[in-house]
Amino acid sequence: MDEGFENLTLVQTGKSKPRPIILIEPAHSQYWSRWIDFVTKVLVGRGFISRHDMSLFIHVNTVEKAIDEILQFYRVYHSIRYVGDKTVIRLNSLLSSENIKELNKRYSDILRSGEIELTEPLSAEQETEEFLDLPRLVMNFNRYDYGKFYEMLRALNTMQE
Repeated sequence: MDEGFENLTLVQTGKSKPRPIILIEPAHSQYWSRWIDFVTKVLVGRGFISRHDMSLFIHVNTVEKAIDEILQFYRVYHSIRYVGDKTVIRLNSLLSSENIKELNKRYSDILRSGEIELTEPLSAEQETEEFLDLPRLVMNFNRYDYGKFYEMLRALNTMQE
């Protein structure tokens, strides 16, 4: 539980890059179910964390489902990078303009300003030559609402060009 809270806190505060956090609970166990119940009733219920923070992790009951969740997490999303005040999400595949409109419609509240935009690598990225072949989304993410940011990553991972 200590490691779980520590990892969640690092992701929730942006100190760690997004990655799948999966709680595997075997059949006939209630360990994580009870933990989730506590977190929901006490931490969310009393306003200590956002209800969106419950999206920072996934609860499954088989290793196969955990593997599926890991593969799904990286289906479209590749990695993240911060360039100045911009958040750059590198993608494994291109999203359509309709997909990007949908992301803007659903997730504009996590932006400080502007919109989520499809772009070429930024000049600072070209200097480091990291993943220059990958499409990118660039946004002015508020770097606060990581739970909802994870929801956006899950949504874009279900989108197709």
